[in-house]
Amino acid sequence: MPKLQLQERYKLGDTTINRILAYDAPKRKRPTRVGKPKKLSDAQVDNIIEYCSENYEQRCLDYEHLVHELKLNVTASTLQRRLY
Repeated sequence: MPKLQLQERYKLGDTTINRILAYDAPKRKRPTRVGKPKKLSDAQVDNIIEYCSENYEQRCLDYEHLVHELKLNVTASTLQRRLY
């Protein structure tokens, strides 16, 4: 992204943008580790959103019923967090 767009987007001056871009990137201690995998992938979340968008009855389901109806292997609170 060009510096001018960064200035406009974040409403910062040229000097501030240059200083931020000059920061050293922190080195990861364990570069092979990428973190704990998510219980619901982004593709699954997209499919759930699409399912809920199909009709009014599906849109009105609460998280418990949605987990049960789609036979998901997660809790209702996990589904709520991922859809948020």
